[in-house]
Amino acid sequence: MTNLKKLTRFLKLTSPLLLILIGGAWLPDGLKDGQLFVSLGGLLIFFGGSWWAFVQRREYFFVHIATKKVRGHKVLIMPISNIKDISKLVKRISESGQGYEYESSSLNPNFAEMVQQELRGFPWQQTMRGIERHQSELKRVYLLGSKGEQSSFAQLPQCRELINHYLPELEVKSWPVAVDFEDLEEMLDGLYKVIKDAQQEYKLRDIMLDVTAGPKITSIAAALVTLNLRALEFQYVTTTSPYKVIGFNTNAEKNEIGT
Repeated sequence: MTNLKKLTRFLKLTSPLLLILIGGAWLPDGLKDGQLFVSLGGLLIFFGGSWWAFVQRREYFFVHIATKKVRGHKVLIMPISNIKDISKLVKRISESGQGYEYESSSLNPNFAEMVQQELRGFPWQQTMRGIERHQSELKRVYLLGSKGEQSSFAQLPQCRELINHYLPELEVKSWPVAVDFEDLEEMLDGLYKVIKDAQQEYKLRDIMLDVTAGPKITSIAAALVTLNLRALEFQYVTTTSPYKVIGFNTNAEKNEIGT
């Protein structure tokens, strides 16, 4: 960073604080001397500086992404990847029986083994692993489908059937609008709308975003959403054994590094 840029950033960060100090000083002086316009001017300068500081508040902080142990959540929001030959998966599942019944109070120890055997080679195997971690608490899953040539939106009904094959009591909702997973703004808009829908019945801390499927834009969008909604977390299922489910939370912290 050049000296000119450093000076510009310094002035940008300190100017709002200077206005706050000036306005704060004028206000009591005007009241003391009975000068109404001085007091009003001080009040306006004070709130103007405060608003300026609020608008650029992120300049005072840096973003930190913390890994967290994933606890059970009641709601999962999951972008879904496309399966090239969906007919093979449908056939395999139809030949595997009725699935298994589970109790909401406990995990079925055979669940992971069943998913490993029946879904081997299919991307939705990771989807089921992400669900498994929350199985004892989970009440609802939202499925988001993608747009484009390899769209997953048309496959959401099959994905819903797959999840209910293993977890017949679980509520699975296919989001009715396809989302472009490569468009950050559209991805953000889609996530916020699903979260808003879930908040009609569940608290923010009960909701988890899953970014295992989809391109890197999906992960970036989830990180930005959790930055703005601090109670929210997102998770990722690793692609190698033992297929850990890792939780993340994005926070803005005081910048003590300096640039």
